[in-house]
Amino acid sequence: MSDICTLRCYFPHGARLNAEGFWKKLRSQPLGLYLIKEAKRADIQQALLISAHAGYLAGHPLRYRHPEYVSIQHPDCVELIDSKPRLKAFAEQHREQLHDAQIMMFSGEPI
Repeated sequence: MSDICTLRCYFPHGARLNAEGFWKKLRSQPLGLYLIKEAKRADIQQALLISAHAGYLAGHPLRYRHPEYVSIQHPDCVELIDSKPRLKAFAEQHREQLHDAQIMMFSGEPI
């Protein structure tokens, strides 16, 4: 049996890296792009940044993606695929940045 798993992190489109100070917050990197770059740096097997056409996060109203404007509360998802221990280590290493994200892990075998 394979130990391959999927880790999904759900967060608002407008989520950014934690930063101190006005200018650093204004210029901070989007959370989704940061996680994808960090996954590549950590040699995670596969990583995707997914933005829904429509959806909602817990406690928020339904949002629809518009081609000209994306609400900062629109749901995004980063999906990582690798072994369970590597994904747990990645999530733990980035815990501070993921504190507001909903994180789910799914186990399974590729078909």
